Amino acid sequence: MKISTKIAAFILIVISITGIVITVFVYTANFKMLEKETIKRLETIAFNTMDTIDRTLYERYSDIQMMMIDPIISSRKSTPKKITKQLIRYRNAYKMYVSLSFFDLNRMRIADTAGVEIGKQHSPRKYFDEVLEGKVSAASNIYTSGSTGQTNIHFAAPVKDEEGVMFGIVVARMPIDKIYEITKRKAQEYIEHRYEEIEIDLVDKTGLLLYSNYNKKNILKDNLFDREVVKKIKTKSTSVSGYLKDWDPILKENDLYIYVHEQGYLNFKGNNWMLLFHVSEKTALASVDKLKNRLIAILFTITVITVLIALIGSRKFTRPISKLQYVVKEIGKGNLDVKIESNSADEMGDLARSFGYMAKDLKQTVVSRDYVDNIVNSMADMLIVLTPDGKIKKINRVTVDILGYNEQELIGKDISFLLQEEEGGERILFKGSKLDKFVTKGELRDQEMNFKTKDLRTIPVLLSGAVMSKVSCPEEGPVDDCLEFKKKGKHCEHIQGIILAGKDITERKKAEEALKNYARHIKEINRELDDFAYIVSHDLKEPLSTVIAFSGFIEADHKDKLNEEAKGYLERIKSNASLMHRLINDLLAISRIGREKVPFEEIEVEKIIEKVKLRLELAIRQKDAELIIVNKLPKIFCDRVRLTEVFYNLVSNAIKYADKQQTKIEFGSKQEKDFYEFYVKDNGPGMEEKYFKTIFEIFNRADRSKDHEGTGVGLAIVKKIVEMHQGKIWVESKLGEGSTFYFTISKDEDFIMKKRKIGEILT
Repeated sequence: MKISTKIAAFILIVISITGIVITVFVYTANFKMLEKETIKRLETIAFNTMDTIDRTLYERYSDIQMMMIDPIISSRKSTPKKITKQLIRYRNAYKMYVSLSFFDLNRMRIADTAGVEIGKQHSPRKYFDEVLEGKVSAASNIYTSGSTGQTNIHFAAPVKDEEGVMFGIVVARMPIDKIYEITKRKAQEYIEHRYEEIEIDLVDKTGLLLYSNYNKKNILKDNLFDREVVKKIKTKSTSVSGYLKDWDPILKENDLYIYVHEQGYLNFKGNNWMLLFHVSEKTALASVDKLKNRLIAILFTITVITVLIALIGSRKFTRPISKLQYVVKEIGKGNLDVKIESNSADEMGDLARSFGYMAKDLKQTVVSRDYVDNIVNSMADMLIVLTPDGKIKKINRVTVDILGYNEQELIGKDISFLLQEEEGGERILFKGSKLDKFVTKGELRDQEMNFKTKDLRTIPVLLSGAVMSKVSCPEEGPVDDCLEFKKKGKHCEHIQGIILAGKDITERKKAEEALKNYARHIKEINRELDDFAYIVSHDLKEPLSTVIAFSGFIEADHKDKLNEEAKGYLERIKSNASLMHRLINDLLAISRIGREKVPFEEIEVEKIIEKVKLRLELAIRQKDAELIIVNKLPKIFCDRVRLTEVFYNLVSNAIKYADKQQTKIEFGSKQEKDFYEFYVKDNGPGMEEKYFKTIFEIFNRADRSKDHEGTGVGLAIVKKIVEMHQGKIWVESKLGEGSTFYFTISKDEDFIMKKRKIGEILT
């Protein structure tokens, strides 16, 4: 068989085996990874959904506690009419309740926002018993009203007078549809188009079905604790959330069950509800089948191309070999005048020319030992030459400098003398350690080892090495004096020496540790930012809501008693509280930009503008605004949601500050080599040049004397979003002639995604 055929066959076999191994490995690894990611994602979705339900129930828990201490409701002097009026205010303020009622301790209905069954005694319910024991009943009682036919979640609390004596009960009824809406909205928010493929159940602590996206007719009827899989979960479940795989004998496939138990929120302890997600493993891991088909197609294509390339390349490769064969024989005979002609620029051409140089050098040059020593000592890395039995034969100057020994102290010592002790006190390089196959393999590449210096310091070294050997007959020397790799007839290989090269990687190790510490530090900072955002979202916004609500109560109850100055003060309180509420939301939005993980995608900019038009439809009509797209806008790679916010802010500002009878807003773009440039132009009042830079800073507005709503955060958010897309933003404007905002979006998708991946690793 010709060598060209052998090469082609060898290449084909190697590529085929490698391709199959890689295909199997990639498929197996991706299957496990996707399975793990899918389960983790579903657990996160379930946990977030249950957390949102708990937060909603906690807010109602807080509402009922506020009502129970309300001055009007908790006063024995208040008439049923006053109590009813106050309950109506709470109902209108919170907008979460079907009705609110006040009962005496005999369950007699004294006041009700719906005005039904006043003066009638209510039938016994669980929440009455809990309240009579002095407790606040929060979502522990769910039933369908006989009068309205509506299913409600009940919250009840004892009402005590100024002396702390309980004399009444306040009851709030929230429709269970609110829980349905939360469950469906949160699930759809994360699962998106796969929502319909996942079965979702919400059950109370007794197993009663509270919500289902596929079994709606049996809500508040079925008990899921009768199902075998739920029994398994109850038996297995010892944590807040988890998953269970269960074999479906009918469909012949595995099912995934993701569960999460209610944990409550703050001082609301919850009622031990459970949320259950069910999806078939085949549906959850459908992307793996697509990956398998693609890998098979790629492997087949590569195999066909490899066969063609191997056949053509091997024949071309072997042509110069016959020429070199003749030259090698002549040089072996001592004919150093032989000439080799080769115009090839590949490795074979280099090999032919090397033979020519070798023949020439053999005639003219003898490399001296001193010359070799100079080369060795000029190396920037450690070099150690060993005898066949592992004794140090020669070292270079760098080795001496790093380890602190002089050359005479190391020559003749076993190499293990320099190695840091491992577990068990062993320092053997070639036997009984992780490098014991070095000699039989013949080479060593980039192995990390710890060397010991003269002053007992430890130096991390990246070690590489090679074995120098030759083939000889047993008659040339005792076989016992050499390390026998493999025998071929009467011949064996003998070690002549061992060369080790090492690089001091102390600084690299320090840099790696510093990078790990930095990553941990960044992770902690982001965790603290998330905690801060939560505090701002909850602890600051709750008091503002109370200020707004009670300002409304004062205005409604004492409107006739207040003079114009007092009314003005109340209006300023409400206006500033609302402004503070918007400011908190804007600060939260700008703090999350660049830290939240959101998908980048290719999107048509005109579709983004259409969505902005829908969001601002009322404002556009009120200002009689005309939105004009001057030229065809491109399709770009971006964060669709946040780029929508850029156009929304710019258009919203243009409409807000419009001062002409006919408002016109133009959109346009142009394409440069590395980026797209967009502009939004209006015919509004314009601005002075001194504001061109400051308007993009947080809390800065062009003219605060104007009576326009705004927190001064919108353009700061726009700037951060544009910079996240590797772009920049600026404005050009003249007073009375309008303003034009320009911004750019980078075309470099890889750079944007690379930056995101780095951010995700650190966070």
